[in-house]
Amino acid sequence: MYAPFEQSFLLSRTRWSVVSRGKAGCDPDPGRAPLIDCINKHIESELGCSVPTLKGSWSAGVEPCVADEEYGRFYKVGRNLTYSGETDVIRMVGCRPSCTFNEYAASPRHQLQRGSKPILENQKANSLLLHFWFRSGRYLEKREYVVYDINSFIADIGRYLGLLLGHSIYSILCSFDGIWSHTQCLKSMQK
Repeated sequence: MYAPFEQSFLLSRTRWSVVSRGKAGCDPDPGRAPLIDCINKHIESELGCSVPTLKGSWSAGVEPCVADEEYGRFYKVGRNLTYSGETDVIRMVGCRPSCTFNEYAASPRHQLQRGSKPILENQKANSLLLHFWFRSGRYLEKREYVVYDINSFIADIGRYLGLLLGHSIYSILCSFDGIWSHTQCLKSMQK
């Protein structure tokens, strides 16, 4: 009897805290309901009934779906959500995702190899055994925050003009006024 092929993966978790940007940004409130609950409510409102396979469905006051055409509408609404981009889904359901989320990655620990012995009695000769493991519950946390906003940008432009060129906004306006006056004077001399 052949031993199965074995592959081990190390699962790592990264916890992200990002800054909300624009209208389709994220929701900074960590205590709000998950986005999936909002999507389920959107589906129920589109159908007019609740689908028992949805997590958190069977909402109070919403009858369960029983007719074939209701499930056909469920298929169309689900397909529409599946093939839409993130911004479109957020616009359709009216809720934003959380600004704090987890990202998981799996990295192989060694090359795929044939195991030394069968682990289970009923394993086939050409089977694949996968091992997934976490490293002691530690995780990487990445936080995003605003370092440089538009006010700082305008202040830096003014600072550099004053420091490096010896100009201020007032002196630049005076220069434009002088150029404007000079061009008006030249136009009047040509007439």
